[in-house]
Amino acid sequence: MVGPECPSEDDAVYTESIKAGKSVRAFVSSIYLVLLALSVAFAIQDAQFILMSAVIIVSVTFVFVILYLNFRVLRITITQNHLKVTYGRLNRKIVPLERMTDCEHIQIRLKEYGGIGIRLGRDGTWAYNTSLGDAVRVGISGERPFAFSTAHPKDVCELLQELKA
Repeated sequence: MVGPECPSEDDAVYTESIKAGKSVRAFVSSIYLVLLALSVAFAIQDAQFILMSAVIIVSVTFVFVILYLNFRVLRITITQNHLKVTYGRLNRKIVPLERMTDCEHIQIRLKEYGGIGIRLGRDGTWAYNTSLGDAVRVGISGERPFAFSTAHPKDVCELLQELKA
């Protein structure tokens, strides 16, 4: 549905896609490998666990593939009137620029946000982050502040402030 609630990609003034960082891929891969190794170890110890191990391996693989495919890219779209940040199929934040109160370049830190993904910071800021480091934090009238990863935080803030004015 396209309208005031969902800005059209065709009207975009700025778009950016941020892939999940290498640390995210390494973390997901390491968890998967540990689960795989445990399943194989149980199967080796007792033949009764072979079928159960196969089911576990297939199930875990399916879940990890779906999660990775869903959260591998964060998309930023800025139109004349809206900021839209999409992280996966179900997670999107649309901010009408008229409700934006401020914009600043921040650093996403493990201590503040507790990791990568969709996070609630210690300061009450919702964050969509694909890696630790550069991000933009936007104040929104009547809502919690919102932060998101970007490769060009200064450019994004300048553009948002220019469009708001």
